[in-house]
Amino acid sequence: MSLPLKTLALCFAAVASACDRGGGGAGELRGALYAARMADPAARERGERLFHASCALCHGVRGDGDGLRAHDLSSKPRDFTNPAWVASTTPLSTFLAVRDGVPGTSMPAWRSLDEQQIWDVVAYTRSLSRPRAVAMSRDAP
Repeated sequence: MSLPLKTLALCFAAVASACDRGGGGAGELRGALYAARMADPAARERGERLFHASCALCHGVRGDGDGLRAHDLSSKPRDFTNPAWVASTTPLSTFLAVRDGVPGTSMPAWRSLDEQQIWDVVAYTRSLSRPRAVAMSRDAP
């Protein structure tokens, strides 16, 4: 699946900006790419649709960890509305949790989602802990 032109432009601008600052290290470039992905409103909209179709049953419609199946699971689903969660994780760690699951918890691997779909879900879930206006701005890795 190809990325929309706007997303590619955002990624290019983020990489160019990181290089212009003189850093250019892999970590800095990776952070700029994550920020560009998280800032894409279209990615969050797609992620919201995927979240409601695939994740809300456990994580809840609001993403607060109180879904219909939450009480039947061996561990409480993640509360994406908690700002401490966003502060303690990175987009990559969230991506890996969705793709690979989380051992020792009820979080399964979502192999049915492709890479772009997982990034869209990551963008959406990371936006849930902030008011919508703030979430529409850049999200740091």
